[in-house]
Amino acid sequence: MADSIFHKLVTKENSYSQLLCNLMNRGDRFCGMILALFLKEEAPFTGKIRVEGQKRLPKRHGQPDLVIETSEWYVIIEVKTERHCARTKRQELGATNGYLSHLRGIEDGRRVALIFLVPQNWKFKKAVESDAKQKHGRQGVSIAIRTWGELIRILPDEDRTNSILYHFRLLLEERFGSIKFEEEEVNALFNSEIPIDTVLKLNAVLEGLRQKAGKRTATDMAMDKDESGFYLRKGKRWLLFVGCWQTFWNEGYHYPICFGTEDESPKVKKAFRDAFQRTYKAEAIAFGKWTMGWVPTEDFNGPDDPVEKIWGRLELIWQAVAKAAELHS
Repeated sequence: MADSIFHKLVTKENSYSQLLCNLMNRGDRFCGMILALFLKEEAPFTGKIRVEGQKRLPKRHGQPDLVIETSEWYVIIEVKTERHCARTKRQELGATNGYLSHLRGIEDGRRVALIFLVPQNWKFKKAVESDAKQKHGRQGVSIAIRTWGELIRILPDEDRTNSILYHFRLLLEERFGSIKFEEEEVNALFNSEIPIDTVLKLNAVLEGLRQKAGKRTATDMAMDKDESGFYLRKGKRWLLFVGCWQTFWNEGYHYPICFGTEDESPKVKKAFRDAFQRTYKAEAIAFGKWTMGWVPTEDFNGPDDPVEKIWGRLELIWQAVAKAAELHS
């Protein structure tokens, strides 16, 4: 499959959101198609459709990825591009000062909606659906989850005019489409030189770390074509991701196991950075909404069990993060 013109340019959540915003503002027909997908309403929509990216809501209600307004609708779109990316406090349906409370305050007669645009296998999909149905679905706000796969299906699948929307589809298929192997990848899979034993060992190390953390702290292991790993959690807060993350790798951070937090609390991020610096004598990496660390080469070398070596240091970082989350919850 040919590369999109957006290849290696659009890589993080904010850039995907901004590209979608730009494309919606570029053409009324496409804008109407996307809004129809989000709302499951028939296009066309009457009047002008206004789309804004990263709009700061009044009264400290947060900053959604997209806000779409028509004469009949006011819609907040929250974009997720990573399957392990959790909601922030203001994105939680039970937040007292979040997106939902802002939508309930719209009193000009328009219908309101909160839409999550996420990968098909987003970890928090069932939790949002259950929460919306049980607690928040009958309070005047339409709440729904749409996937990037659904968006792919309404985009042109043939490049007749070198159209920008076709290249948008190529971009989304690369990231969110079904698993497809190129011919050279298939040949490599059946080549005896492929380090299959190394891949299995790496998976075993991740599973060993998960078991060290324990069932009360670690989530189940999850794997797809872009990542494999698990979360360490404190109560309902998923605080620390541990695993292999292709997006991080593709940005030049070539670490087979990385870990980090996207928690919005500055105290939690500071605790992570300080603990990582003390433990690994290195500076954590700011990566979009994430603060990231990594397992260095020396933790894999030598005769000692790498699980014991890695967990011996990772546990110190986790303890610092969990304590900060508890003190500033």
